[in-house]
Amino acid sequence: MIDKIIQIAQLTPEEQAENLYSAPESVNLIPKDFAEKKDLNALRTEIKTLQEQIDASTAPLGLYTGYVVMGAIIFTLLSIILLVVIINSRINSVNSALRSDLKEQKDKIFELKTELLTAQGTIGNLKNKIENLDRKSPPVPKTKTNFENENELISSPYVARVNPPPPPIQLTKNTISQPAPQPPPPPPTLLEKCKDFISDCNNLSKEGNMVEVRASRDEFLAKYKIQGFNCKNTTERINNPTLAPVFETTKPVTDSDYWAYEVENDTFAVIPNVKNYTENHHTTRAMGEVFNSNFEGGNYAKIRVVKPAIFKGVWQFSESGELLLS
Repeated sequence: MIDKIIQIAQLTPEEQAENLYSAPESVNLIPKDFAEKKDLNALRTEIKTLQEQIDASTAPLGLYTGYVVMGAIIFTLLSIILLVVIINSRINSVNSALRSDLKEQKDKIFELKTELLTAQGTIGNLKNKIENLDRKSPPVPKTKTNFENENELISSPYVARVNPPPPPIQLTKNTISQPAPQPPPPPPTLLEKCKDFISDCNNLSKEGNMVEVRASRDEFLAKYKIQGFNCKNTTERINNPTLAPVFETTKPVTDSDYWAYEVENDTFAVIPNVKNYTENHHTTRAMGEVFNSNFEGGNYAKIRVVKPAIFKGVWQFSESGELLLS
């Protein structure tokens, strides 16, 4: 019935009257007195009233539907945001665990390399001793047999004859052999000569009572007669990182980046003199070229010398050292 009324309201007044008057009596849209008097104005007023009632009844329904849709959208957006936050948190925790495991593995590999270098030095010493023993030991004399050669012994159909025992040796002063002199031990390697130097360097205290720290440092400097030097062309290397470093002597020794101990004539074992190992030390001050290390950027407060670098003459770089940073 409502749809019918809306259709009638959209017609012209003449079409409205014609449709209303021709409607079946079962559709009681207007009173009979209106139909008899044909009061079109009253009829339009009644239709307008019905339209307003319809609009008033459907307006809350549309408003509630809008609220429900908006609530569903907001709930969906919040769920997506929460899911993204949870996923990012899990990814960050997994990345942190992976980085920690990777660093531990690298440290273990570095320690294994250190043990391998020590083992290689020990093996080299043992090989030298064996070669010296081989050169000093006399050849073993061959014993005679009752057969002319081994083939005769193998092909003989008879039981092999046993050689008679040799006559007893009459021991005299002349026949008693003196023990062979032992070969001199091989000279120590350069790394073996630096063993105490490396140990004392790694045991230097850099924290605590400043008086004790300075006393320990001064004792170390005096014991090994430490000389100091720095990278001379740091400013040029900032603009041109591929430029080869040039080193020069620095005084006082405590202000230098490198400490050198003269192991042999004009041959120096070199260690870094830094409290914190930084990007500037690794690149501009050339420590990344003088020492192999596990540096991956950032600052490192602990520096362990595995092997000192070797310099010759007036600070001519010869061989890389090794550092373990943490």
